Amino acid sequence: MRDFVITADSNCDLLEEYVKEKQIGIIPHYYDLDGVTYGDEVNLTPKEFYDRMRQGKMPTTMASNPAVIRSTFQHYLNQGLDILHISFSSALSGGCSNIVTGATEILEEYPGAKITVFDTLNASLGEGMAVMKAVALKEEGKTMDEAAAWLEEHKMDFCVLFTVDDLGHLHRGGRISKATAIVGSMINIKP
Repeated sequence: MRDFVITADSNCDLLEEYVKEKQIGIIPHYYDLDGVTYGDEVNLTPKEFYDRMRQGKMPTTMASNPAVIRSTFQHYLNQGLDILHISFSSALSGGCSNIVTGATEILEEYPGAKITVFDTLNASLGEGMAVMKAVALKEEGKTMDEAAAWLEEHKMDFCVLFTVDDLGHLHRGGRISKATAIVGSMINIKP
């Protein structure tokens, strides 16, 4: 039985110290703001990011880069490790689909290796909680298949609630219609 590593998308919002301590592989998601691409080596602090949004700047998001997915997976497969990837929701981004495609393609080059992609159907720390549980299961001695099965069985138990301060951001990002943004703002409803 092969040992495995846990990887996740950068949107899992786990503390960098935890990620390093638990040796979690992170695949960055990217965003563009004012013509600059952020998300891997170059990043903004949360304060800088939200200050720019308050100034009317609108980021556009991008799914994971296939070349980065490939190199990340190769790094671990070359060490003889299988991979349990905990993914940002497929309902919110094309990133999960990119991960599945990347895993399928690279496995053709690594007979006997295994990559399991778990779609959290969640975002932010909801994804992060799934990563933390996978780490705990691994530390308990569970196999990758056992950890993935537990996550799948309990997928709907991970819940994160959030709200937005300005419906205009959701409208500009294509998440809600203009009418919904106007009516919601008039009656002060924030999803």
